[in-house]
Amino acid sequence: MFALLAVAPASAQDRLSKVEWFVEGGGSFLNLGTQPNEVSILGTANSGYLVSPDRFSSGGLFFTGLRYRLTRTDALEVSYDASDTNYFQIRPTAASEPAATSRFDRYEWSFNYVRYLPARGAVQPFLTAGAGATETFTSATKWDAFDPSISFGVGTDLRINERLAFRLEVRDHVGFLPGPLRGASHDLSPTAGLVFSPRTSSPAPCRFPQVEVFLEGGASLLNGGTGTWSGAFEQLPNGQTVPYYGVSRTNMFSKGGRLFAGFRVAFSKNNSLELSYAESPNGYAMTQISKTAPAGTTPPVEQVTLLLDEFNANYVRYLPGRGNLRPFVTVGGGDVRFGGQLEGIDNFGGNVGAGVDLPLQKHLAVRLEVRDVMSRQPDLTGGIVHNFAPTAGLAYRFN
Repeated sequence: MFALLAVAPASAQDRLSKVEWFVEGGGSFLNLGTQPNEVSILGTANSGYLVSPDRFSSGGLFFTGLRYRLTRTDALEVSYDASDTNYFQIRPTAASEPAATSRFDRYEWSFNYVRYLPARGAVQPFLTAGAGATETFTSATKWDAFDPSISFGVGTDLRINERLAFRLEVRDHVGFLPGPLRGASHDLSPTAGLVFSPRTSSPAPCRFPQVEVFLEGGASLLNGGTGTWSGAFEQLPNGQTVPYYGVSRTNMFSKGGRLFAGFRVAFSKNNSLELSYAESPNGYAMTQISKTAPAGTTPPVEQVTLLLDEFNANYVRYLPGRGNLRPFVTVGGGDVRFGGQLEGIDNFGGNVGAGVDLPLQKHLAVRLEVRDVMSRQPDLTGGIVHNFAPTAGLAYRFN
């Protein structure tokens, strides 16, 4: 989640960066809209209907491209973005067949116009809109379909100093769907990144940044919630549809270790941007429910192993402290990857937390903090996963 800025030569009167290369990351919230038509499931003889297509599926998004500044207020942009971790279900027409889970992979090439709005100090907001083509892969359509798309959004650059800025933006990528699907999908995508330039587009450079790295360890307490999922259905003579088999997830806290590392860029005394990575082994319990199980028997409980990898971008706000103590609060989001027995499922996640720095010397501090990382369940039972993570470690500031 970062952006680099390459600059073409400019005159002394025009200090604008002409050519910009950006690389960003963030969330993908995909909505396929209403799809009443029956669809075929590629690779099988079955057909069915999309399940809950009006819901948003969450995943990660990768975003990169080039932006060229025509004037202080106008720019052109060529970009590429990809989201390949969104899922939907197809419920077969035959009630006895299980629902099929399918990925919706979306890759977009776009040409956009960017309009910069009046700056307020180090803050440079902008609007953008454009058109392009989207390539999609899904089991409900042909595997490689190109269709027109449009996108529009809003964002801002936060100037840190002459060479560094922090970028925040959100876009709606609207892709027209291939048959037999109809209408358009909406992929709402909040992203964050860093911008670097040897020249500044702001006449007033800031005295910061101050860069620090940190390494922490601690605990991971995973609350998987509760829920059930029916894998197939049976239609009774009276027309009622009942579950045939499925799974039930029990409510439990799974204890595991946690490794947490990253870096912060302070762009003022009280405000910082943080990019981080965390890893923790956890698990939860799944109980299989079967209509054909003998009466009076208890289905076995299966322990599902999870390996959580988290990639997050956070805003950090330092609060007034007492003495040398520097308390802070933080909020952010990113990608939560569930590995282990689930073979890799990516969901967009948010997190909130609080902590305190205890300085040891000018550049070194002990850091204590606790965070709650929230994301959608990695299985079909629905709900939210909470990963409560208390950690402690060291933070080293270079400036």
